[in-house]
Amino acid sequence: MIGFYKRAVDFLAFYRQIKLLQCPHCQRTGYLILHGFLRGYDEKSSTKKIIRGHRVFCSDRNRREGCGCTFSVLKDHLLKNSTITTKSIWDFLSNILRGMSTFAAFNLLALPFSVTSGYRLYKRIFQNQNISRTRLLNKSPPPVKVPSRNPLIKTILHLKAAFARNVNPIAAYQAHFQTSFL
Repeated sequence: MIGFYKRAVDFLAFYRQIKLLQCPHCQRTGYLILHGFLRGYDEKSSTKKIIRGHRVFCSDRNRREGCGCTFSVLKDHLLKNSTITTKSIWDFLSNILRGMSTFAAFNLLALPFSVTSGYRLYKRIFQNQNISRTRLLNKSPPPVKVPSRNPLIKTILHLKAAFARNVNPIAAYQAHFQTSFL
C-alpha cells in the first residue's frame, strides 16, 4: 500500500492518527510507527538525493503483535519506483495532446534520461490507462466530444477534465485516489 500527501500539514494529520489506523497487510490496529524517510534521486540530477516520503512500519518488536511489514507514504508529486515527477509526466502528456510525437514530447522536457526512457514511459502510461480511466469514471464523466480516436488522447482529456482546477492533474489524481498513477 502506498499513501500520498500534498503538504506537510497533511502528513502531520496522518501521523497524529497513525496509532488508530489499520496496517494494510495484517489489518491490525495500534502497531504502526514511523520507520524513517524514504529517499531517492532527483529527476534533474543523478547525484542529488531528495526525501520522497516516509516509511511506516507495523511493529513486531518487543512482544508487539504487528506483522513486521512496511509501506510508504509519498509526496503526491512523486511516483512510486520512479525518478520522474508527476509534473514532468503531465508536461509530457500535454505535449502529446498538442500533437507532438513521443520523441519530441519527451525531448522538450530536457531531462537527463535517454530517448528510450520516453518510449518506455509512453508504453507504461498507455498500458495502464484502463485502470486510470476506470478510476476517473468514478470521479467524473468523460469528455463528450473528443477530436481524436487515440485512446491515450481520450485518457489525457478525461484526466484534465476530472481535475480541471489543478495545475498538475496527475498529482491530484494520486492524492484523490491514494494510489500511484502508474
